[in-house]
Amino acid sequence: MSDVPKIVCAIKLLRDLSVQVYRGQYSVNIDSLKWLLGDELKLTCWSPLSSLLSHFSSCDDDVGMVSVQSRINTIVRHLQDLMEVTTADN
Repeated sequence: MSDVPKIVCAIKLLRDLSVQVYRGQYSVNIDSLKWLLGDELKLTCWSPLSSLLSHFSSCDDDVGMVSVQSRINTIVRHLQDLMEVTTADN
């Protein structure tokens, strides 16, 4: 089981060209990427995607270094999703 691939960093590009980044199982605070994506936090052209890939290319080295705040944000987001699903089922 030691050779099973593991995704340590994922960049998700949505239809509206907004970006979501995950390190391990935690999402990265997208506001921390304003320096690259601008105030709208979206790709306006393809060149920032290359910079984004380069920025996170070494994330496997420090995937355990996800901040406590990022972990809390992920938990809160999952709880909100769960509440929405529960409300929709009622």
